[in-house]
Amino acid sequence: MALNISSDAGKTTNPPTWLRWLVGITSLGTSEIEYSRRDREHNAYLEDLELLQSYETELNNIQAGIISSKNDVFYYEGLLEDLDRDKAKSEEWLEDYRQMLAGEGDDDNLLLQQDRINQQNVDNAENDLAAYKDSSALELDSLIRSGFSEYTSQRNDQAMANIYASASGSVVGSYNSAARRSRNAIRAFVGDDMKFNEAPDGTSIQGRAGGEMIGSYAKMLLSSRTTVRNNIAKLNTSLATAKLAYDSFRDEAADVAEENEQFLEDYDKTRANYEMNLSWAYSNISSLQNSANKLLADKDSVLADVNKYEKSTNKDLTTWD
Repeated sequence: MALNISSDAGKTTNPPTWLRWLVGITSLGTSEIEYSRRDREHNAYLEDLELLQSYETELNNIQAGIISSKNDVFYYEGLLEDLDRDKAKSEEWLEDYRQMLAGEGDDDNLLLQQDRINQQNVDNAENDLAAYKDSSALELDSLIRSGFSEYTSQRNDQAMANIYASASGSVVGSYNSAARRSRNAIRAFVGDDMKFNEAPDGTSIQGRAGGEMIGSYAKMLLSSRTTVRNNIAKLNTSLATAKLAYDSFRDEAADVAEENEQFLEDYDKTRANYEMNLSWAYSNISSLQNSANKLLADKDSVLADVNKYEKSTNKDLTTWD
C-alpha cells in the first residue's frame, strides 16, 4: 500500500492510526526474529563448545591407544629378536649334545669336555678299586704265607723239642722247657686253639669275654682285613659318586635337549604368533592415526564456527593447542 502525502504545502499531516499500528507490529516481529536468531546462534555455540570438549577427550583416548600399540610394537619386536637369538643357541647346543653322545666333536664343545671328564672320573675310580683289590689281595696273601711259614717253623721247633723231651738222659728237663716255650710261642702267635687260620670276619682282636684269645698273627691279619674292607668301601663310594655325577650330567643334558627340541618344534608357530601381534599393533596405530586426523579436521571446522561467533560477540577467542 502506497503512502499518501497531502498537496497543501507546509501543512503537517499525522499518519493514520492503522498505519502506526502496522509499523509497530512489523517492528515487534523484526525484534522477535532477531532474538530468535541470536538464541539459536548461542545454543549452537554452546553445542560446539561441548563438541570440542568431546573431541579433546576422544583424541586423548586415541593418543593413549597409539602409545599402547607402540609399546606393543617394541615388545613384540624384542620378542622376535630374542626368539631368533634363542633359536641359534638351541641349534648350537643340540649340535654339541649330539657330538657329546657320539663321543667326538669340536675342541670348544664344553658338553663333550665335561662328559669326558665325568667318564674319566668313573674309569679312574674303577681302576683304583680294581688295583687296590689286587694289591690288597696280594698283601693279605703275603701276610698269610709269611704267617704260615712262621707257624710251620714254630711247629717244627715244637716237634723237635717234643722228640728230645721224650728221650732219656740228663737233657730231658731242658728240652721239656724248650717244648713248653714252643707251645707258648705258637699259642701267642695263632691263639689258644693252636691252629693256623685266616682270622674269619667277626673275630675280635681283643677276644671274646669268656672265649679263647686270638694270637698276634690273627690280630694282625684281622686288622689288615678290616683296613682293606674299609678302603674298598671308600673306593666303592668314590666310584658310586663318579657314576652318579656322570649319570646326572647326562640326564640333565637329555632334559635340556628335550626342551630345546620342543622349542625348535614350536619356533615357526611362535614366530607367526609374534608377527601377527606385531602386524595388529602396526594396523591399530594406523587406524587410530586416521581416526585422529579425521577428528582434527572436524575440530578445525567446529573451532572456526566457535571463533566466528566469539568475534561477533566480542568474546576472547577459543584456542586449541
